[in-house]
Amino acid sequence: THEYHWSVRRRYSDFQWLRNILLKLFPSNIIPPLPKKSAKKRSTRDVEKRMNILTYFLNDISNLPTIMHSRYVLGFLSLTSDPEF
Repeated sequence: THEYHWSVRRRYSDFQWLRNILLKLFPSNIIPPLPKKSAKKRSTRDVEKRMNILTYFLNDISNLPTIMHSRYVLGFLSLTSDPEF
């Protein structure tokens, strides 16, 4: 297992996009779920909770080498802006 350290600033919709791509490309792998997006006004605590769950999502996929080394995940983690996201 490799240990990765990163800081990613992405919108929730970017995570949804990444998860949908991974579900299509890697149907035999279990892709972790994302937290539900609430339409109500979010408190700081809610935002922190969602950020923690999204961090767990990234940590989970980092343990799957084939997925972690896909161009989509590497691009998601390294690009600052990309019209594809």
